[in-house]
Amino acid sequence: MGPITPDTERPMRPLLILVLALAPPALAHIKLTLPSNWQVTDVSGGPNKVGPCGEAGTPTGLVTEVVAGSQLTVSWTEPIPHPGHFRIGIATDPAQFVTPVPVLTGGGTNCSTAPIESPVASPTLVDGLFPHTATASPYTTTVTVPMISCANCTLQLMQFMSSHAPPCFYYQCAKLRIVMPTVDAGAGDAGTDAGTSSPDAGTESDAGTPADAGSGSDAGMTATDGGPDQVNPQMGCGCSSTPFGALALAIGLLALFRARRV
Repeated sequence: MGPITPDTERPMRPLLILVLALAPPALAHIKLTLPSNWQVTDVSGGPNKVGPCGEAGTPTGLVTEVVAGSQLTVSWTEPIPHPGHFRIGIATDPAQFVTPVPVLTGGGTNCSTAPIESPVASPTLVDGLFPHTATASPYTTTVTVPMISCANCTLQLMQFMSSHAPPCFYYQCAKLRIVMPTVDAGAGDAGTDAGTSSPDAGTESDAGTPADAGSGSDAGMTATDGGPDQVNPQMGCGCSSTPFGALALAIGLLALFRARRV
């Protein structure tokens, strides 16, 4: 009977199973606290590794009503701190959210950087938010709700993590009902009435037109007319007070008398 050699080719399955069982579970890195999450999450925010809103979980059924154009507060924590930044957007359909293509290093094993929208385009509201290399949790910011009416919109909070093995992004979402702001018709009517009263008062320029009373040229003409009436009688008279005419007549008669005597 030959020597017994160990079976080195047989896989060490029991040991592998034990190692896997003792391995710590992968924990999420982000947890949305405000507005209310669309699904139930654990203490670390999971499930949230699949875009656009995390893996399918148990819906909470919670919907937050907001007014279009208003400021909405968004708050979250980072249970496991990691370098990176955040992006927030609001869309009428979650399919409108697009995950950026990250730059990978280390043969595709390390998330290095991710493109940041600048300027942002709908449905993104803000990108490159709170860039950090260490924890600063919790985070809070405000975003402007789009001017749309929407019964079932989605707010997405996206986290990019650098120095991290893929996947490079985690996701959290909230459901929103966006209503248009109400308009106070009474205030508008009052403002219109008050505004139209001033033109009526301004038409008093008819009574205040000083042109009629100020046409003093009519009154001034009386003085001009009266002035020539006083001067013309003296300038227009052809009479003279000298006896030149009578003398000429006498000389003429004397010459005629002498001619007859001759």
